[in-house]
Amino acid sequence: MSFSLLPVNLIQIVSLAWCLLGIAIVWPQRRLRAMGLLLGLQALLHLFNLSEELALWRGPLVTPALMLGFGPALYFFTRQVVGASTMPPRQWALHGAPVLLALPFTAWPQWVLVAASLSQLLYTLSALSLLRRYHQQSREQRSDADEQALYWLRNVLCFWIVMEVQDHVRLHLQGQLPLGILLPWYTLNSALYAFMTGYLVLKAVHQPSLFAGISLVQAPAGNPDHPPDTADAAPIFDAIDTHLRSHGCFRQPRLSLRDVAEQLGLQEKLVSWAINAGAGQSFCDYINGLRVQAVCEHLHAAREPVSSLLQLGLAQGFNSKTSFNTAFKKVTGCTPSQYQRRPATGVRNPDCERH
Repeated sequence: MSFSLLPVNLIQIVSLAWCLLGIAIVWPQRRLRAMGLLLGLQALLHLFNLSEELALWRGPLVTPALMLGFGPALYFFTRQVVGASTMPPRQWALHGAPVLLALPFTAWPQWVLVAASLSQLLYTLSALSLLRRYHQQSREQRSDADEQALYWLRNVLCFWIVMEVQDHVRLHLQGQLPLGILLPWYTLNSALYAFMTGYLVLKAVHQPSLFAGISLVQAPAGNPDHPPDTADAAPIFDAIDTHLRSHGCFRQPRLSLRDVAEQLGLQEKLVSWAINAGAGQSFCDYINGLRVQAVCEHLHAAREPVSSLLQLGLAQGFNSKTSFNTAFKKVTGCTPSQYQRRPATGVRNPDCERH
């Protein structure tokens, strides 16, 4: 038996190797088991695609049925990353059942692919909704919410939707477009999917801290069970604000809502509600605002330019140059270095007058 490998087949082989390597890396981490499931499905898809295209597999066409598993796998992966409640094995099985149920319908691959596309769209939108909730609760609970953000995963999910839509179009145009267009299109799609697979594996290997964010299970949901009248928010917020300023608690790196609640002996929900109502900000923006204000006061009081603005920011509780610059520019409208140069140049920048 002899066969020739096309460029797309070489890409599939490389991607298959990536998937197997990724499974070996992430499987020991319990919180990334769903990523292993996603990589396993991708590996099976590449294996069957290779076997079918090289005429090594002469059984039923199973790749359309496998596509039904990607939506649930993406959603489960997102749930595990954000720390959502663990689903029992029975629910996992129910979400994966369509893959097996579709196998008897391999004679109608186009209909199975339509169902797979709709399934992936719905599951991906659900995953995006879960990410949005994660980011909202992260800003309500942590001062380092920007460092815990999973915007990269949101971008991957959005990219996945775009890829699935255009790939669905490609599949339905197979009988109408010439091979000279379809084959490069298919090759490009395979390369992009391989890149996305490698990107996920690299994120898991090189930035494991991104997978250790807040847990939605422990997140305080909204307002207190019996919230006081809105007018009562001001004195509660004033007490919180006075405590944080007088004790310098906002300078604690990675300060969380739970830390503040424990210091004051109050419920987390009450502290969150008071800050939201009293300051009109999330916990993250409020704490970082106090830090930026402290930096600005130090710069105004300094007789000489501060040699290390980063060290000044770290001393006020910021964890990195990126988080410091991002928060400072959000509050003042300019970077720390621009803010420090302003008095020396005598030029007033309205965007630097917000604090």
